[in-house]
Amino acid sequence: MIRLISRFLMLGSVSLFALTGYPLRALDVWLNQVSGPVSLVGDQVTWEATTAPENPGIYYQFSVASPGAPFSVLRDFNRSTNRVDWAPMREGWYTIRVVARDRASGESASAEASFEVSSRIQADKQPVISSTGHPLVFLYSAPACQSAYMTVHFSKADDPERRFSTPVRPCNRIKSENFWIAGLEPNTEYRIRHVLWDDYGEPAAQGPELTFKTGTVTTPLRPGTAIKWDDRMNFDQGVLLESQLGVAGPSRSAISVARNLEGTVVWYYDAQAHGKLQNMFRPLPGGDLIVVPSTDIPGGLREIDLGGNLIWETNAEAVSERLQALGYPPISQFHHDALRMPGGNILALATSDRVIPGSDPEAPPRHMIGDVLVLMDRNFQVLWVWDSFQKLDVNRRATLGETYQPAPGSTDPPAEDWTHGNAVEYLPDGNLLYSARAQDWVFKIDFRDGAGTGDIIWRLGKDGDFTLDSADAYPWFSHQHDPHFDGTRLWVFDNGNTRYEANGETGNSRGQVYVLDEQNKTARLELNADLGCYSPALGSAEPLSNGDYHFTCGILTDGSYVYSQSLEVSPDSPAGTLRYGYQVDSPVYRSFRMHDLYRPGQ
Repeated sequence: MIRLISRFLMLGSVSLFALTGYPLRALDVWLNQVSGPVSLVGDQVTWEATTAPENPGIYYQFSVASPGAPFSVLRDFNRSTNRVDWAPMREGWYTIRVVARDRASGESASAEASFEVSSRIQADKQPVISSTGHPLVFLYSAPACQSAYMTVHFSKADDPERRFSTPVRPCNRIKSENFWIAGLEPNTEYRIRHVLWDDYGEPAAQGPELTFKTGTVTTPLRPGTAIKWDDRMNFDQGVLLESQLGVAGPSRSAISVARNLEGTVVWYYDAQAHGKLQNMFRPLPGGDLIVVPSTDIPGGLREIDLGGNLIWETNAEAVSERLQALGYPPISQFHHDALRMPGGNILALATSDRVIPGSDPEAPPRHMIGDVLVLMDRNFQVLWVWDSFQKLDVNRRATLGETYQPAPGSTDPPAEDWTHGNAVEYLPDGNLLYSARAQDWVFKIDFRDGAGTGDIIWRLGKDGDFTLDSADAYPWFSHQHDPHFDGTRLWVFDNGNTRYEANGETGNSRGQVYVLDEQNKTARLELNADLGCYSPALGSAEPLSNGDYHFTCGILTDGSYVYSQSLEVSPDSPAGTLRYGYQVDSPVYRSFRMHDLYRPGQ
């Protein structure tokens, strides 16, 4: 069931729907600004909705627009909260809109309110550096610029030659320019100024130099240490960003932490200010991150900025309603990965529970959990869907027979963990790469920028479509994490669960790089590095700008001690050479080597 779906409008002004068997009753909704009456750029503005009659089953959706611009959803329909927090990054007038829906009666109502956000720039037109509630995050505000582009440069006061800079931004020419400044060491004085650039990339002017000092980190963070240091390692990508996971409790509490290679913390997500997270998937160019919010937003997906502020949020229930309206089964949660696509659409990986008939009339039905890929526009309207139950062989069971156990007290039988997808990547040729951990396969999917059929182009892994020339007894990856493909090389973290069990529960996880010939379906192992650790779950893989590779052994144990390691490996031989390692006292879903917090990857 793959199709390209045109956008459609689900919401309008106040509307009432009568459903058979439900009495029609008026639903009203109001908006109240909970935050202070005066808002500056970068300040958090909080709005709360109330309804009459009161009803705990009301679902709320919040959107915002500036004059002349369309509304963009901030928080999609859910009944867990009737509030939204948002930090506008430009001065001016905005309109907030709430749509309240009573799913039982079918009624909906909307309300709007306007509010003004003031610039931090005063009459003297001088730039301003402002502290925030986060000791390592500041806000730099510059007056409206008339050049083509602006960047902000900052450095430690005692090390002016080592400069950091924000990404290039086109000048607005009318309103102020505002930048989150992050990647800062604690208790350190910094110098900062903005630089203006012309259309030819030449510096045209610069602002005055300002100084500011960071504060002390008060949030408890898990300790870590560098376990390997080699002068030939990659110093250019000198920031290590970790998606750390909690180790106890039914709901994991995650925290994202960035350090320099020596181990000094330079950023972290402030859960006290912005609420708990379950996971962080990936950093985005420009400084935003895609995360999974706490269980207060069931099955949720969110983008945040470096200040921790909400950019957008949706959830599985809201998207399921749109999927079902289009004839697709619902999804139960977003999980493991999501991407911001070229052009701004969002591609997310989700789970779907199905009961599949047995292979013959005598066989019992199977309760299976598979994967769905959903492409959505910025307002979470569904554009394209890929369904594993339609495109994969349901009779090929999980290689190690994994199951999901029901919650304590439930009478439901265990469900087959059939695919356990854990990564998706948009490829240079416009197609998709999808990793099914429980199948020990990586798939290339016909996407063609949303016009594809969703058919499988090839399957990589043991018993797949490629012939692998290797003398290794177990050359193929298994239960892999985070594969990526550039058209020639595919790199992946090989957890190695299937190989580990076949070898009598011995062996280590590996960092692997395959050279693929897609036309002839042949593969060659260019790197097959024993990482010296066995990580049965979690993990990531990433190429570095100096030709090395970064791998994450995401969960390691020594008795009751749980930890992880982030490792840099040089492919100077098929076995590789370890150049750098960092160990932290926490499981880590993924870690990333970044140039700075604005520029992930190569």
